[in-house]
Amino acid sequence: MVTMTRRGQPVQQPAAHRTVKRQDRPDRRFGSRSAYYGTEEYKHMPLINIVIALIIVGMGLYLINRFIPMASSIKTILNVVVVVAVCIWVLQSTGLWAPISNYRLSR
Repeated sequence: MVTMTRRGQPVQQPAAHRTVKRQDRPDRRFGSRSAYYGTEEYKHMPLINIVIALIIVGMGLYLINRFIPMASSIKTILNVVVVVAVCIWVLQSTGLWAPISNYRLSR
C-alpha cells in the first residue's frame, strides 16, 4: 500500500502495518468492543436457546435452594444475583440492552 507524505512523495507502508478491509463487515473503529454487538448476527439468537437456558438456570437454582443447606439470607442473596444476571443476559441476547461494558460510571 502506498501513502503520500506532506511533500507529495510516495512512501511504501510496511506489511505489518497494512490494514486489510474485510468485505463481510463494514468499517468499524479499531478496538471498539461494541462494533460486534451492534450487528444483526449478534442479535440473532433463536428463541429456543433462550428458553432452554432459562429452564436449565431455573432447575439449577431450584436444586441449589432445595438440597443444599445454607442460611436463608445467603439463599436470598444467591437468588437475587442469579435473577438479575439472567435478566441482563436475556435483555442483551435479544438486543434490548447494550452490553454492560459500554456504560461508564465516570466521565
